[in-house]
Amino acid sequence: MTKIRHLIERSRRGIKFTGNSQTRIGNFIKEIFNKEGVPKIVNLLMLLEMMTDTDEYELLSSIGFVESVNSADFERFNKVYQYLVNNFTSPIKLDQVADLVGLTPTAFCRYFKERTQKTFVQYLNDLRIGRARRLLIEGKMKISTISMEVGFNNYSNFIEQFKKSSNMSPSTYQDMFRLQAQDVI
Repeated sequence: MTKIRHLIERSRRGIKFTGNSQTRIGNFIKEIFNKEGVPKIVNLLMLLEMMTDTDEYELLSSIGFVESVNSADFERFNKVYQYLVNNFTSPIKLDQVADLVGLTPTAFCRYFKERTQKTFVQYLNDLRIGRARRLLIEGKMKISTISMEVGFNNYSNFIEQFKKSSNMSPSTYQDMFRLQAQDVI
């Protein structure tokens, strides 16, 4: 497995296979694409071995590219992510999260958007709506209770955000899954 570990390390810089290896690896990928179960896993290991046993490749970026991924930045973002996942059901203030990583609220918003392509509020709402979908599918709570449970203190805002995210109301979403469950039975 050492050779595969080295392959994965090199792949952080991007690998382009060349020559006969490019053709052989490409054909093998096409061949295993539709396999399932254990044969697919076995073929994946064979593919990785094939990739490790060739010298016909180019690395697509310099070592500086890999080292430019700042581990401190990763830790900073991970701290924000963990905080949101652990606290999204409670009221979260922007300045609290910005303080958590030592940024002003304005700098934090810019930082967050660069990494997620979403505003902080959009991301937080997506977390909350994702949890709400799960609770709606389970069908054990009223929609108004779910709204509060996932961190929306305003029911009409919950409905609006849910519609924006799902293109349907929470009740329609829940009914859709009830009907699907009845069809299965």
